[in-house]
Amino acid sequence: MTVVSALITKHCSAHASDSLITRLQPDGRHEPLEWERSKIIPVRRLRGAMTYWGLATYDAYKWSTFDWLTDQVRALANHNTLRVLLLLSPRLCAMPFRG
Repeated sequence: MTVVSALITKHCSAHASDSLITRLQPDGRHEPLEWERSKIIPVRRLRGAMTYWGLATYDAYKWSTFDWLTDQVRALANHNTLRVLLLLSPRLCAMPFRG
């Protein structure tokens, strides 16, 4: 379970999230995997941030939401703001695998 909160005003945005990532075990227990790395990804180019929840990792592909979002933001760092918005939006919807 993830707790994510965002306050968005005309002056600023504030993001808050827990950092717990768990894996559901066959017996119904949740095994803690990560509890220190933030789920808030800074997007300095846009003077903002993204916070994620839901699918955090896909072990079969050695894929994580944190790493993927960080890579997307890094790849777009040298573009102007409008181009970043245009390029980032479809990338957030297109997953590199089919579940």
